[in-house]
Amino acid sequence: MPSGETASFQCTAAMFDHLAERWDCEHGPASARAAAFEAHIDYLKTHCARVDQPRVLDIGCATGQHLVRLHPWIGEGIGIDLSPRMIERAAANARACGLETLQFVEMSAEELTPKYFGTFDLVLFIGVLEHMPSPAAVLRGARRILRSEGRIVIIMPHWLNPTHWMNRRADRVPARHLSLRALCAIAAEEGLRLDQAAALPHGSDLLRPFGTYGKRLFAGRLAGAGAFLRGAFGASLKHERR
Repeated sequence: MPSGETASFQCTAAMFDHLAERWDCEHGPASARAAAFEAHIDYLKTHCARVDQPRVLDIGCATGQHLVRLHPWIGEGIGIDLSPRMIERAAANARACGLETLQFVEMSAEELTPKYFGTFDLVLFIGVLEHMPSPAAVLRGARRILRSEGRIVIIMPHWLNPTHWMNRRADRVPARHLSLRALCAIAAEEGLRLDQAAALPHGSDLLRPFGTYGKRLFAGRLAGAGAFLRGAFGASLKHERR
């Protein structure tokens, strides 16, 4: 790996190490973002249900909360993260729930090949792909470890998310949020195509005052206002059949 890339990875790992201690308090199931966290888990469950006890890889797993919550619906779960402090906390969260079968490993997504862990039914990027220096390279690697009928599932804040624009100067971790169209264009170059998409809450969910009616009205209208008003989108990608 070139020295510049190594330095970049080390810098990113150090930033997330610094955030690890308070990550669950700010982003976890008991945080102020609990409602969005639960909505993301419900979205991920729908993908887990497509395969009986799927084998799941969570890339950029942070403190492991997604795999911990999805455990009843998956057969095997592995989480990887650049940050050793995040991995420590992920392992501790799993042990606290008696989930010794979940595995958490310190490594970068760029290192992934089938020789490490084999192949997977689901590869997850939950609030992660936007932090990668090269989303295309990471998706290329994810495709190599994806089973023939598998899915890559991405959750990403909308690129015009009002919360991110208001807090842009205070962001601690560099990010480049993509539109769904931009994501699909990158995916197509790597032999992947869109399977399904949905609008999801994140940050300031402007549809919250409209309750269930608002969710029904805008949930799938990603080409329009849905993902913008709810704050994020979810997308699943699958192998392009040639």
